[in-house]
Amino acid sequence: MTFGLVDEHRVVWPVRVMCEALGLSASGYYAWRARPESSRAQTNRALTDDTRLIHAVLRGHGRRVGRSRVERLMRRASIRGLAALPRRTRTTASRHCFPIAPKGLARNFMTQAPNQVWLA
Repeated sequence: MTFGLVDEHRVVWPVRVMCEALGLSASGYYAWRARPESSRAQTNRALTDDTRLIHAVLRGHGRRVGRSRVERLMRRASIRGLAALPRRTRTTASRHCFPIAPKGLARNFMTQAPNQVWLA
């Protein structure tokens, strides 16, 4: 994103000046510029172009399309996008067939002497 900013404004400011002001290396910018576009970026660009085309066709037919309306119609038609993966790692495997240890304390945490009850 930052190199993109430098690339957009290189006709206004010298590249080395912008890189120095943004804390970037000029060689990093030129390497970024010479690097071929990734396959994922190519796919995203093609999908964005298709989306724009579909949007233009719908508008050409006189249909007004808004994001909320599309979301509502997709929900009604049971069309769902790919769900996001959980951001946290789950550390407890609760789906198992092993027996669960009984609760021996019955929430009575008071003891008469040390080392009778261990809690975590």
